[in-house]
Amino acid sequence: MRRGGAGTAAVLLAAVLFGAALLISLLTGVGVYRQIQARTETASGERLGMAYVSAKVHAHDAAGAVLAGSFGGGDALYLLQDLDGLEYETILYVHDGWLMELFCERGWELKPEAGQQITPAGALTVREDGGLLSLALADTEGRTQQAEIYLRSH
Repeated sequence: MRRGGAGTAAVLLAAVLFGAALLISLLTGVGVYRQIQARTETASGERLGMAYVSAKVHAHDAAGAVLAGSFGGGDALYLLQDLDGLEYETILYVHDGWLMELFCERGWELKPEAGQQITPAGALTVREDGGLLSLALADTEGRTQQAEIYLRSH
């Protein structure tokens, strides 16, 4: 009466093989997902810095309010604004591997460490020529994003 034993063993073996194949597929999928997620985070981090700087420039685009300069030993972007009769500046610069932002009253002598960290960055290059603002932001691995913004208020 043990005629079904071989059939049952074949069905169990097929189920075990199917389960093993499913497990291998899931583990492979998890690995691929992690790689895609890491690449996506890296790419979005690279774009974040330049998008942030560009948005700040557009928000402060007024006559004489966007200036190229230097701060903390490197290029910097100065964004000026008047609040209640006092002139303030937002300084965007790179310090210790970070794109930094420092908001203070114009003319204050502050150290680069006083700024707020925005996103990892290696270097910022700022050039202004006749109303055309040329920006280059390098990440910590040397990849560079560039933007040219025509200042409408120039």
